[in-house]
Amino acid sequence: MRVALLDLGTNTFNMLIADIDANKNYRKIYASKVPVKLGEGGINENRITEAAFERGLLAIHNQIIRLKSFACEQALAFGTSALRSATNGQEFVDKVAELYDLNIKIISGDHEAQMIYQGVKLSLDLGDEKSLIMDIGGGSNEFIIANQHEIFWKKSYPLGVSRLLQWLKPSDPISANEIQQLKDHLNEQMQDLYEACSEHGVKTLIGSSGSFDSLSEMISIQYHNEELDEDRKYFDFKLDDFHRIKETILQSSKEKRMEMRGLHRIRVDMIVMAVVMIDLVIDKCHIENMRQSAYSLKEGILFDVLEGNL
Repeated sequence: MRVALLDLGTNTFNMLIADIDANKNYRKIYASKVPVKLGEGGINENRITEAAFERGLLAIHNQIIRLKSFACEQALAFGTSALRSATNGQEFVDKVAELYDLNIKIISGDHEAQMIYQGVKLSLDLGDEKSLIMDIGGGSNEFIIANQHEIFWKKSYPLGVSRLLQWLKPSDPISANEIQQLKDHLNEQMQDLYEACSEHGVKTLIGSSGSFDSLSEMISIQYHNEELDEDRKYFDFKLDDFHRIKETILQSSKEKRMEMRGLHRIRVDMIVMAVVMIDLVIDKCHIENMRQSAYSLKEGILFDVLEGNL
């Protein structure tokens, strides 16, 4: 069976096409990430702007053409923070169903965290030690404390990088006062995360999704002079490398970041918010090891398909 799995995020619409056999083995056929910025200009007012609405429809149109060219037998689409919080999110869902006969299921933050965990487990073995999985989205961030066998704690925070960027409106480059303002804002809302990490003795951070993808690519290219294999499933960070790239990003202007190899254009502004948050979590949770999972929500959907849950 050939399936198309769509993760309709706040920043990007991601699609994975895979073949699944009778023994629940899978083979990736195609994957794409389409910049949409569905939350741009209106996410903190809980609405999708007219321009973002149209960008979203165009992205769906192009993805439908692609999945049809691959003769997919089934298409499953899931909407996350921007769609679930927007007053016109259901309007977008209805329009997509009308135009393209594609039914989008808007999932809760708790469900999103569960599926991210499942996706990460397809990329690497978490082992018996408890790790903190961190998924930085445009509208929300998901945190999961888990090992290979179970989830011990999880929570979704409406603190995505698009929300933070539109709230803070930082200088270019961001100032030290703005960095502290951002950290204070995050600390006010994430105390229960720090307490959970302490309670469960977490030492390893596993980052999934866009910002961590960009950081791993930037570090590999800039510090190790090699490009990452597109088929890789994970990347192991050196914390020193993260802190080096963090300082480079925070001290840079947008113009300079546009020139940085490995940093995707859609993340040029949002990566600033992301590295401040990652740095804060490393500090407050006393993280000693850091990894990146190339798999996230869309692979979590694949996991559910393999398990017969969808």
